[in-house]
Amino acid sequence: MTTSLVEGQIYIDGKHAGVGFYSGEYVIGTYTVSFGDAVEYVTPDSQTVVVKAGETIEINGEYKKKFKGKIHVTTEPVKGAIYVNGKRASIGEFEEEYYEGTKLSVSFGYVGGYYTPENLEVTIEANKTKSIVGGYKPKPKGEIYIKTTSDRGDVEGDIYVDGTYVGVGSCTVERTIGTYTVSYGDVKGYKKPGSKQVEVEEGRTIKVVGRYEYVPPPPKPPKAEILFPEDGATVYSDEFIELSGRGDDPDGTISEYLWSVDGLVVGHGKDLRYKFKDMGEHTITLAVIDNDGLHGEDSIEVDVDVKPIIALSITPDVLWNISEKAELRIAIKSLLLNPSTIVEIQEISRDDGVIITEEDERAILTSFEVMSGKPEVRTISVGASRRGEYSIKLTGYYWLENNPNNPNYIESEEKSFKMTGEVVPTPEPPGFESVFAIIGILAVAYLIRRRKKG
Repeated sequence: MTTSLVEGQIYIDGKHAGVGFYSGEYVIGTYTVSFGDAVEYVTPDSQTVVVKAGETIEINGEYKKKFKGKIHVTTEPVKGAIYVNGKRASIGEFEEEYYEGTKLSVSFGYVGGYYTPENLEVTIEANKTKSIVGGYKPKPKGEIYIKTTSDRGDVEGDIYVDGTYVGVGSCTVERTIGTYTVSYGDVKGYKKPGSKQVEVEEGRTIKVVGRYEYVPPPPKPPKAEILFPEDGATVYSDEFIELSGRGDDPDGTISEYLWSVDGLVVGHGKDLRYKFKDMGEHTITLAVIDNDGLHGEDSIEVDVDVKPIIALSITPDVLWNISEKAELRIAIKSLLLNPSTIVEIQEISRDDGVIITEEDERAILTSFEVMSGKPEVRTISVGASRRGEYSIKLTGYYWLENNPNNPNYIESEEKSFKMTGEVVPTPEPPGFESVFAIIGILAVAYLIRRRKKG
């Protein structure tokens, strides 16, 4: 067995026997001789041989040179995708060489608005070009008019056809006959319409209205603001403070104001007078409620301090001359039991003309330790150098015994007294004329009685 033109593979009953040449003995019988493929050559056909006793069979596998041909594919009137044996080859135009006898399947891709050409089967011929035209035929068309609106008027909603954006508010689109899905975009404050399928017919306009449903916005809660006192302010347990606030409702009205201290409601209204009992930090909260039942809050922290009291009294409050003195009683008190409070009087504020001795000043301008149930009382004398009305006030600082580095200002109430400058009249003993007048009166009274008896 030999091969011509090409040293080809030789097979006997599917088993490899040699390359280009083979000679061998076989028992009598029927055998199939085949040949392997060779590039650019046509493979010889398989042969069936019958081996007989004593005979030699000569077989030649003749390889023939392969020739090429071309395929040229175009699409009209639009550029469509071209596929060869299922693989995308090009768009609009394709040309390639193949060996003669090669069988090819040519198909085309989808182009919107056109019918897709049918698939073609092609066999390549040697030295020839197979020309194929994929003819796309336009589909008949119709129109879709789409508008978006609501019960509150027109709405500028986005419009989509088969998922592709085509306009906003209203638009007309041209499509080939067939079924399409119209859908819509979101619009704030509205519920968008559901999608709708429409059938486009040749030469007709299909009208589609997307009706949005208005969704009222949820009511907004009110806002509360505490105007007084300020956050972090210090207030005193023995004084009323004015709680003041305001509320704002963007879409309604405020129906109620509630004040609470440390979580407990203590009063109603925009303004409230309140007195703290316990010292330390406390939380003040203003809650406002609107006509929808929604509420808003504002909270601040205040520090409640126990402020001592400097009480003054002057007796008498009217002096008749410069030699007279009034008694100024000073009582320093604190409601705090523990720790004790230190009060330091640093100044006696007085009008010009008030007389206080240096010794009395020293008795006042000093420090006092006070606590609940244990006040400090001082009494001094005050006078005036001339006629007029005078006032006295004490000022200084106080601090807790265990916190001397945190002093606070304190002042007493202002007390006033007068000095009239008049001389006080003193009774004089009766003179001689007065004595004789009295004796005469008594004598007349005696005579009148005697006559009545007689």
